[in-house]
Amino acid sequence: MASPQNVNAQLNPETGIITLAIDSSKRLGLSSSGKTIMVGSSHGAMPLHTPDGTTIYVSVNAYVYPPKEKK
Repeated sequence: MASPQNVNAQLNPETGIITLAIDSSKRLGLSSSGKTIMVGSSHGAMPLHTPDGTTIYVSVNAYVYPPKEKK
């Protein structure tokens, strides 16, 4: 079962600026290595289409390290 993307990428056709939005309050679970906690992932490349017909691919992973345990 795939986890939710939690990543939104938009291309402004007037300015050409790509804006990424990630809800930093969400936690999607452990990464596949188990070393980090996923905050957002595009789960591969997301295509964004420019007005001139070019396709730009964006891939994003956002994560945090788990809190260190006190000894």
